[in-house]
Amino acid sequence: MCRLRIGWIVLAALVALGAIAVGAGATDITSSVSWNTKTVSQPVNIKSGGVLTIGTGTVTVKDSVHIAVEEGGKLILKPGAKLRFEAGSGITVKNGGTLDCAGTSANRITFEGTQTGSAQLAKTWRGIALNDGATVAGSCIAYATISDAEVGLQVTTTDLLVIEHCAIRSCVGRRGDIPDNKIQKYDVRTGLLIDGGCVFVNHCTVENCTWGIHVVQGLDLQAGKPSSRGVGIAHCTIQNCNQAAPNLTRPGNAVVKMDPPRGIHIFEAKVVVTFCRILANTFGMEVGKSIVTIGWNVIRNSTEYGILFYQCAANKRNDSHVFLRYNTVVPIKPNPSYIPYAIVLLRNSQWTNVSLPIQSDENGKSGSETFWTDTTGNGWAEQPSWERTED
Repeated sequence: MCRLRIGWIVLAALVALGAIAVGAGATDITSSVSWNTKTVSQPVNIKSGGVLTIGTGTVTVKDSVHIAVEEGGKLILKPGAKLRFEAGSGITVKNGGTLDCAGTSANRITFEGTQTGSAQLAKTWRGIALNDGATVAGSCIAYATISDAEVGLQVTTTDLLVIEHCAIRSCVGRRGDIPDNKIQKYDVRTGLLIDGGCVFVNHCTVENCTWGIHVVQGLDLQAGKPSSRGVGIAHCTIQNCNQAAPNLTRPGNAVVKMDPPRGIHIFEAKVVVTFCRILANTFGMEVGKSIVTIGWNVIRNSTEYGILFYQCAANKRNDSHVFLRYNTVVPIKPNPSYIPYAIVLLRNSQWTNVSLPIQSDENGKSGSETFWTDTTGNGWAEQPSWERTED
């Protein structure tokens, strides 16, 4: 009772000082406020001049409640902070807002849903969104663990951002924050969605998601549009992205067949993927209409394709859109009647004068590439299959 009374006294003092403004259905933070253990039952808006610091306790964000960091506001998450989110809740850092999220190896920052397992498929939290113009303190998110969200981390900001030593897990199924009549086949739950900016993802793990990492930047190759934006993914493990999103039946029995799971999906973007382990996904990687360098990666046990390219070009000239170097791509055969392919090209992919390097696996063994062309398939250019590396 004493603790409860003290808590109310502190809250009343903060309100009196103007640090917290409690309105109808929302809490506005306009000065410095600290939380440790707390239950948040109404939306929180961190206004200009407001700073919300979350310490080492557990903060529970209730159903459909959002924490918004507005222009001039700042959200600081101390090492060891833990936030739990009920369905429909989340964090949005808006244009001009700042997020400070730097944990340590000994004290990670944790964001997790209260629903896990089969219940998580139906009810989950929205995730963390960095809107265009949002700022990250030190330009780095480090040692954070995000799980059970619609989209674990969505990056739209155009600023430089480093994401390192983070883990994103269990973003599984079809997204539920989009009206059913507007859901497209690619609206699946995703661990890390990068939709703009210059982002470097280093030493991170993304696992057990429907899509692991999705990069889409709107790069127009046909128009020769210059772009300084780019994404680097290095020394990461992307694995077990093999749980499909259920199809959607709209009124009138029209079916939206959701895209299959992928470790990494790249569309209209400039991306470098190096020194990664991409393991046990349905598609290891899918690349469309992009400029990519893919090198020194191990892509194993994909049940459909190791790497699928569409509307990509590769050649020996400097304007090549695709550069492959020293990758091991070894798919797994899920049943005797099915043949998975290491590398597949389709939908007007044009590869000319290409001599792919000999592949080397992590044990120093090597094999050679073999090509064959399907001239009868409508819209298919070449369909190369890398020879399997024997362990």
